[in-house]
Amino acid sequence: PGEMQLSLLSVAPSEGKLRSGRDPEIVSGVVLIGGETSDPGTVTRFCRLLEKETFCREIELKTIHRLSGREAYRFEIKVSL
Repeated sequence: PGEMQLSLLSVAPSEGKLRSGRDPEIVSGVVLIGGETSDPGTVTRFCRLLEKETFCREIELKTIHRLSGREAYRFEIKVSL
């Protein structure tokens, strides 16, 4: 949707804390999408659009919060492929 600005796309993101001397634990089959919007309802509409896509098994709105001193919201969506 035009009211959204995407700023994050992370494929197979790491999970948990990074530990010295160990490879990071990653989550295969997962994509994180994040960004900002002035209308939080837009995020819900975007999630519904993603749910209709055949490559998306599960959509989860991880976070959404209002940015301090601004009329904008930051969000993060987890997409299981």
